[in-house]
Amino acid sequence: SSQVDPSIPDTLIGDATRLTQILVNLIGNAIKFTQQGNVNIEVYNKEQLDGKITVGFKVSDTGIGIDKEKLTEVFERFNQGEDSITRNYGGTGLGLSIVKNLILLQHGNIEVSSEQGKGTTFNFYIPYGISAEQIQNVPALDVNHFKDKNNMPWRVLVVDDNAINQSLMKHLLLQWNVDFDIVANGLEAVNRLREHVYDLILMDIQMPQMDGYTATQQIREVLQLDTPIIAMTAHAMAGEREKCLSRGMNDYISKPIKEEELFKLISSFGLQEHPQQTVENVTVENSFKFIDLDYMRSISGGDVDFEKTVTQQFITNVPKHLQQLKTAYQNNDFATVNMRAHDFKTSIAMLGLLNILAEKLDSIELVSEQNKVTEQIIKDLEYVLMQAVAEAKIFLQQL
Repeated sequence: SSQVDPSIPDTLIGDATRLTQILVNLIGNAIKFTQQGNVNIEVYNKEQLDGKITVGFKVSDTGIGIDKEKLTEVFERFNQGEDSITRNYGGTGLGLSIVKNLILLQHGNIEVSSEQGKGTTFNFYIPYGISAEQIQNVPALDVNHFKDKNNMPWRVLVVDDNAINQSLMKHLLLQWNVDFDIVANGLEAVNRLREHVYDLILMDIQMPQMDGYTATQQIREVLQLDTPIIAMTAHAMAGEREKCLSRGMNDYISKPIKEEELFKLISSFGLQEHPQQTVENVTVENSFKFIDLDYMRSISGGDVDFEKTVTQQFITNVPKHLQQLKTAYQNNDFATVNMRAHDFKTSIAMLGLLNILAEKLDSIELVSEQNKVTEQIIKDLEYVLMQAVAEAKIFLQQL
């Protein structure tokens, strides 16, 4: 679980990449060392004065804990509570000594409290500047206002290997009257761009054969094209947008894709506003335990054919990809395990499963060796997914 103090300004001045490294390491350790219970992240306003704020971060878990005699040593290089912990759980990512150094470099500090068998809490703070330009609350954009009325001769290339996400993008772009093509990986995108001209590229990051970063590098350096590229990724962490921009992309949107956010991005690159046309929404009552239809309904706008398509893709692909993940885990093929876990985030979002499975998928996406904790997580994942598939079949019959 997580809590963020609403009094913290939306836009701060600081090092997002270092903060991401720190949080990924501390949260990753908390998950790794917590076989049962919970992990909680709290972001709080420690002090605010004259355009500056000290932001506090608290990462707590109910895991194995640390011996009190070892607490003074946890931030020393190459130190871990016990040798048996290294054998059972593996290392601790960057290492807590590097985490502390990253915090000290930003004029912050970190402390730890723990009790064996009950859990551990890392509490650190970093000072930031408050940007003069803050995110403004603006009225929600009515995307229906633009549907079927765009007459711009626009061509968009969608690069994504996930079938459900392909269906989503096809559904949205058709409504906006935009001409588009879809390819399944970066290599296909580069080859397509050698022969065709596009006004915009929507680029997934993790794909087989050639990922989004490599494809963007090819487009910029080999093809010498300045076509705007919007990255699409399930990594919604601080610093991800900056990483995408540094690799030559123009902007970034996190999955699951929200129609309004995507339209705002596309419109910033040239899609124009036109007179309003309304779309009548058709809904089906949601009475399921696992799947949640709210996101699908918000995207479909009552388009039953679209709902049938993505639901059938979910029913077909999820069991197959789950089996691939399990087989890869048994074969110690952790690259495939990590890739499948990442891809699931897009596949399950359409039927509203991300809220209950995101933490499990995050954990599997980082796994690098077999252990009992991961085996239980995979079993839990399988149970939820198969129950969701059963519910999806019922929903499909109702359409």
